[in-house]
Formats: sequence, C-alpha cells, structure tokens
Amino acid sequence: CDPMEARDIMWSRTRQGQMAKQPCPMGSIGVATFRCLAPDGIWEPQGPDLSNCSSPWINHITQKMKSGEMAANIARELAEHTKNHLYAGDITYSVSAMVQLVNLLDVQLRNLTPGGKDSAARSLNKLQKRERSCRAYVQAMVETVNNLLQPQALNAWRDLNASEQQRAATKLLDTVEDSAFVLADNLLKTDIVRENTDNIQLEVARLSTDGNLEDLKFPQNMGHGSSIQLSANTLKQNGRNGEIRVAFVLYNNLGIYLSTENASMKLGTEAMSTNHSVIVNSPVITAAINKEFSNKVYLADPVVFTVKHIKSEENFNPNCSFWSYTKRTMTGYWSTQGCRLLTTNKTHTTCSCNHLTNFAVLMAHVEVKVGVAD
Repeated sequence: CDPMEARDIMWSRTRQGQMAKQPCPMGSIGVATFRCLAPDGIWEPQGPDLSNCSSPWINHITQKMKSGEMAANIARELAEHTKNHLYAGDITYSVSAMVQLVNLLDVQLRNLTPGGKDSAARSLNKLQKRERSCRAYVQAMVETVNNLLQPQALNAWRDLNASEQQRAATKLLDTVEDSAFVLADNLLKTDIVRENTDNIQLEVARLSTDGNLEDLKFPQNMGHGSSIQLSANTLKQNGRNGEIRVAFVLYNNLGIYLSTENASMKLGTEAMSTNHSVIVNSPVITAAINKEFSNKVYLADPVVFTVKHIKSEENFNPNCSFWSYTKRTMTGYWSTQGCRLLTTNKTHTTCSCNHLTNFAVLMAHVEVKVGVAD
C-alpha cells in the first residue's frame, strides 16, 4: 500500500496483509493501526483503527483508583474530564472505570457500617456519611454518562466497531442500574432522588408500600413525550418490610450504539424486504425494582411505557422491545418477548411488557433516496 494520510496520521508504505502501526493523533495516547489488504495492496476501506487512542487523563484516573481515594471524588474528576474532547478509548475506559468505581464505592461503604461498639450518634453519623457518598457518586456518574452521550461524542463512538460499541453501551446500562440501587439501599428514609441532564434522567426512590399507594410514573415532567408507569399493585407485590426501592432511567442517544443485528422483529403486514433498515427509533427507558434477592420481579400488572420517535418519517412496523443481555459478557440483542404494542402514531408508540428492564421501540426505516429518478 502506498503511503497516505488518514485521520491526521501519516501512514508509511506497507506490504499486503500487514498491519501498519502509528502513534495516535496529537493530543491522544496509544497506538493506531491500519491494515493493508492482500492481495490487492489497498488500505482497509473502513479506515484506520483508532479504538485504542485515548486522552492522557486516563492514566491519572487509574492511579487515583489504585490510591484508595473516595469513589465519589474520583467519579467527580471523571465527570470533569469527559466534558472535553473525547477519543474512542476514552469511551471504553470511562465505562469500565464506572464499573470499577461502583465496586470501589461498595467496599468503601462497608467501612462505614455501624459497629456494635458505636454510640447511637456515631452510628447515625456513619449512615449519613454513606448516604452523602452515594448521592455524590450518582450525581457525578450521571454527569459522566451525559457527557458520553453528547452529540459531540458521536465521532469517538464511531471509532469503535459495532461490537465494542454494543459492549460499552450495555456496560453503561448495567452500571447505571447498579449505582442507582447502591444509592437506593443507602437512603436513610423514604425519599426520591432525581438527577436530570440532557441525555440521561435518573430517578431513585425509596417508598413505603403501606397505606394508599398510587401508580408510579416517570419522569415527573411529561414535557418530552417519553414516560413509563408501574402500577400500585406491582409496587405492593414487590414490597419488602413495607418498603420498595425503584430506579428509573431515560437515555437519549444510547440506542444507536445497541446493535439491531439479531433483533427479533415481529413482522408487520409489510414483510421486511431488503431496502429497510431496522433502527432503534426511541430513547431507551429503564425501570427496575430492588434487586436484593433475585433478578425476577413479579409484575402484577404489565409495565406501560410511551416513547417518542426519533425519526417520524418513513417508518413502519414498530416493535416494542427490550435489550436482553448477559452480565458475564455484556453482549445482548433486542427482543420482543413479553412485550406488546398498545398504540402507535407518527410520533409516539405505547407498549406494555410483562417484565422490567431497558426498553425501546425498534422500527423498520426506509431510507429515502433523494433525487434519483428512474
């Protein structure tokens, strides 16, 4: 392959079948690679692989995690760093860091467990400190996720291949839910914590299931057209000792990173022909109930959610779906199992599902070819 410049890197002459290696672009660290294809001697048409390029600050965060600093403080730094220009490696690094940080938080909280020798005042002080730590952590985590889902981060995500994108996005869903329950378990009294940003809205609640319960709807401000509802019945059925802990999350700009390959689509009247692509055409909306003993939550009534379509033109065949993933591998696929369509129009779709998880609406989308006349 002849020398060429691609992605601000000069690539020198490379033999067929060989992988060229160069330092990552200015301002980032790591090694970029570019394959020269055999037998034609042409550069890989997809361009160089920059998935290992990251910002210098990642080393600093790694050091901090080893140093035993408080998880909430490190999370705050991560939130500050991710406001800046992001590289592909920053995305995968940040998501993995959040997974490690919530584990670190867990360990640090154990050191704040009131002991038998503690006075009542000291015990309360420890519990208050636990709650403060968790609130600070979740706030910083939400800011970090918001930064990773900004439109300007799209190019960094695009430098990851589809399976890397999928794993990072799945890990993100998973760790946000874990963090939400660490907070829920450390709220001292019945309370609702809300964190709202452009790309992620989170609500964590510790509620009493005694007395008159109302259906629980998220988010409170129904302005942007996506919402999810749990019935009072369901809350009562899943209460423990007269209480329940619930987490809701609404994500913008996340569905694009969760591949629609292998999606189980229920076919509409129009059979799927080749010129349709399947797209995640809504925000991803999550509802989860306290995970203390088992993953299976019993739903007395189905969960009902409404989502606003991202594209409102040239779509058909809405599929009420959830992201079915394996925690061990952090890989998954969109499934329609247990979900059914209630209503749909050009801009919104309403679904019901008989289990809880991360939901979205998948649609067949027809790419309109502009200005091509036969």
